[in-house]
Amino acid sequence: TPEANLYALHQAATEGADTAGPGTGSGEATGWRAGAQKVILWFGDVPGHQDTVTLADAIATLLSEGVIVVAFNSGLAGSGIDAPYPDGTGDTRNQASAITDATGGALVNNFSSVPVGDLVSTIVDAVGTATATFDLSLYVAGGDTSGLDVSFACTDAAGCTGVTGGESREFTMTITGLSPGVYEFTVGVTGFAEAIEEDRITVTGGGEPIPEPASVLLLGAGLAGLGFARRRR
Repeated sequence: TPEANLYALHQAATEGADTAGPGTGSGEATGWRAGAQKVILWFGDVPGHQDTVTLADAIATLLSEGVIVVAFNSGLAGSGIDAPYPDGTGDTRNQASAITDATGGALVNNFSSVPVGDLVSTIVDAVGTATATFDLSLYVAGGDTSGLDVSFACTDAAGCTGVTGGESREFTMTITGLSPGVYEFTVGVTGFAEAIEEDRITVTGGGEPIPEPASVLLLGAGLAGLGFARRRR
């Protein structure tokens, strides 16, 4: 019997609604509460391999229903539920990776090797990683800004509070040169010591502010880094 992982994800997300054709839904209600954050825990050892719901179908449905998927794969990365399956559409993506990446979830590989005593904490940690939210702000973490005035502003239309894993936010860093000189300093993100950007600003005269666009990308429970478009003065 073909494993129907993707169909099961579709059904859980949609409360058992029909898929592409009539009479294809299970009618089984998941019981999502109004306003609840929807999270599906997916355990398995082989990829889905049936034609009722494709990988692209499953991802589109999960996104439209606002569902986060946290996957626990008994195999290594690229195997088990993270293996690809040729569904006739040419989609060769690893299933669990594609789904958890798209929904902002988390993937735990080689789950079967986790000691029994650590199972609960592993599950809780993975769910926490996928559902955590953060209030983002930038600050001067170190270095010399004695001849500069540096300020930061969140310029993202979505705001910079309540940010979840996988989302990005835009900031503007404005630098005003107060005294001629070369200034090297670092910019950090509040609460994330590992997220550091290095800047080197040369002030040759004047005091015009220089806006510096910055982007913060939140991945899982941490930040992958900061990218700044630098303009030197």
